[in-house]
Amino acid sequence: MLQQLGAFAKFTHTYVLYSTDQKIYWVALILHFSFSIFFA
Repeated sequence: MLQQLGAFAKFTHTYVLYSTDQKIYWVALILHFSFSIFFA
């Protein structure tokens, strides 16, 4: 959805490795916590 709004794929698919092999996409993490805080 972010790409449809004009965000670059390189920006939306940036991830960090957690533990040894778990990819965590930081854009999804930020969206998740922002919705959680908003609806809390």
